[in-house]
Amino acid sequence: MSANANDRLVLALPKGRILTEVMPLVRHAGIEPEAAFEDEHSRQLTFATNRPEVSIIRVRSFDV
Repeated sequence: MSANANDRLVLALPKGRILTEVMPLVRHAGIEPEAAFEDEHSRQLTFATNRPEVSIIRVRSFDV
C-alpha cells in the first residue's frame, strides 16, 4: 500500500485513566496533540497534532 497525500489517521483515545496511560506511548511515537487536548473539560471532539496527517478524538472508553 502506497502513501497518498490524502491519507489520514485518526486516533480514538479513551478519556480517563487509560488516556493517562496511553499518552506517553503517543508522545514516544512523536505525536503531540494541540494544547486544548490537555483541557479535560473541553467539549472539543477533534484535536490537531504536530503531524498534519494525524488527528486525535477523545471519546468515552465504552466507545472505543
